[in-house]
Amino acid sequence: MRDGGVVVAVSLDIANAFNSLPWRVIGDSLEEKGVPEYLRCVIGSYLSARELSYVDRRDRLTRAPVSCGVPQGSVLGPTLWNVGYDSVLRLCLPIGCSVMCYADDTLLVARADTFREARLRAEVGTTFLVRAIERLGLRVSVAKTEAVAFSAGGTPAGAVIGIGGAVVPIGSAVKYLGLTLDSRWTFRDHFRLLLPKAWGMAMALARLTANIGGPAERRRRLYATTVMSVVLYGAPIWAQTVASDRVILRDVRKLQRQLALRIIRGYRTVSHEAASVLSGMVPFDIVANRLRRTYLRRRDIIRRSGVIEPRMTLMLSEVERHRSILRWRERMIDLPPDRPGAIVRGAFIEDLESWVGRAHGALTYRVTQILTGHGVFESYLYRIGRRESPICLFCRAAVDTAAHTLLFCPAWGEQRSGLLEHVGVYRTLQSVVRAIVRSSDAWSIFAEFCEVVMRRKEEDERARERGLGPPGGPLVIPPNVHSSDEEQ
Repeated sequence: MRDGGVVVAVSLDIANAFNSLPWRVIGDSLEEKGVPEYLRCVIGSYLSARELSYVDRRDRLTRAPVSCGVPQGSVLGPTLWNVGYDSVLRLCLPIGCSVMCYADDTLLVARADTFREARLRAEVGTTFLVRAIERLGLRVSVAKTEAVAFSAGGTPAGAVIGIGGAVVPIGSAVKYLGLTLDSRWTFRDHFRLLLPKAWGMAMALARLTANIGGPAERRRRLYATTVMSVVLYGAPIWAQTVASDRVILRDVRKLQRQLALRIIRGYRTVSHEAASVLSGMVPFDIVANRLRRTYLRRRDIIRRSGVIEPRMTLMLSEVERHRSILRWRERMIDLPPDRPGAIVRGAFIEDLESWVGRAHGALTYRVTQILTGHGVFESYLYRIGRRESPICLFCRAAVDTAAHTLLFCPAWGEQRSGLLEHVGVYRTLQSVVRAIVRSSDAWSIFAEFCEVVMRRKEEDERARERGLGPPGGPLVIPPNVHSSDEEQ
């Protein structure tokens, strides 16, 4: 495509592949490849005298002899399939054609300078390929076969390819090995089809991860990782392309923000940057690039030495993980200071890697309120239109922010005394973060402070609303109040 050429790819679907490969084909292939006779006898015995037991329409147990197929679920099954199907890969195809396989997923690729020539080559090559597959005793399902043209100029309207007397349209995208490959290699079709599925998983998990109660942070993080693993499938293939696609990055960013809020138990007014930092969710494009770099480095080692040790794989993964966090940190440093989430970024940026990799402590509903400033604080309630003044109701001396409550308000002096021993002389959120990241004791004291103080403030809020304020229960965010993030 870079040189102006055209590629037509045909994805063949083999009907009931693993259950249909004749045993004689496996035996002939083993003999052709020089497998010793005694091993062929062992395998022949392994495959012989098999039968299928089932209950027929008259509720009678019926047995039918089996003479084909590889035992699925067995260690030997995939190898027997590869041995029997290997002749398809070794087929002599027309010029410009090649074939690649993963298990039974067979893809014929035809290259040429023009679309017309590539289509003709694909048609001839597919005919050769289908005949070779049928000689093995297998059957190609033309109804499920797909074709796609990769061309800078797009696919001509109404283009088709003939396969075994049937006509298969040449589309603009094809799904192969779980990836939707479009004709221009943009992967937008892949994410367009994938993200609704990921959102469905995220919404299902949201019902299990309410802000109050529910699973702890580590389990929430596991749920989020499960969703993102679906999104990141095939990252070494598309990472570079997607990194420059603003549409895909924007759509995945929305999903990551939802998952991050579920991890930290945060209000929806918490910015994407703050939620990502607290949840430890590295931005999608950085993670994709990390997976790509890890794959390429592993591949280079395997090509040079033929094998890679497990400890080397772990070391490569750790090096790339460290690199990805450094890139994330550099990206946050470059953000403008007036961007939402600046307070959280400033507090965590120096200890970001320690925060993400910490082995102690868990975020709770009230800990998150203190760290984000989104909760029962007069300044926050004033900002969302629930208060007429941001002045602290407990000391009447300053604006009631999370930092004021945590470090300065005299009403909570007794509760914070133990925490200040760990924080030191600098009363800043950054000092608190550094203390709780490095010490499990400091985390315990900090978490206890958050639970006691925020619970008291919540009770005071409810009592005030019942007696003096408008009717209602606990803090409820109006539906028209959102974060100032661009996706909101």
